[in-house]
Amino acid sequence: MMAKLPEEVLKKGVICSSAGNHAQGVALSAKRLNCNAVIA
Repeated sequence: MMAKLPEEVLKKGVICSSAGNHAQGVALSAKRLNCNAVIA
């Protein structure tokens, strides 16, 4: 779903709170989309 975010949103980065599969998915998506991610 991150791929559907507008470019201006991706430039700001994303934040998620997880210690499992969701965190890994967000991290991988952020890397592929060249987007900053904070995982708490």
